[in-house]
Amino acid sequence: MSALKFGKLQSWHTNRGFGVLQGPTRHTERYFLHISQLEEALDFIPEAGMSFSFEVAPPRKEGELARAIRAKAVTAPVVTEVL
Repeated sequence: MSALKFGKLQSWHTNRGFGVLQGPTRHTERYFLHISQLEEALDFIPEAGMSFSFEVAPPRKEGELARAIRAKAVTAPVVTEVL
C-alpha cells in the first residue's frame, strides 16, 4: 500500500469518467483518476479545483500517468438551491 497523497483535480471529463489530479508540490506531479477509483458514491460530478486524498498505483502502460486509487473527495462542491 502506498502513502496517502493529496491533490487537486486539474480537469474532469464527465462523458468519459476520468480526470487528472495535480499533486501539491509540483506541476509535474500528475495522476490519472478514473471514476471507478472514487471510494464513496458521488451525488455530484467532480469538478476542477476539488481536493482528493488518494493512494498511488503504477501506470498501466509505459508513458502513461501513475494512477490515483482509493480516492476520496476532501472538499465537497458548493451546492446552491434553486427556488
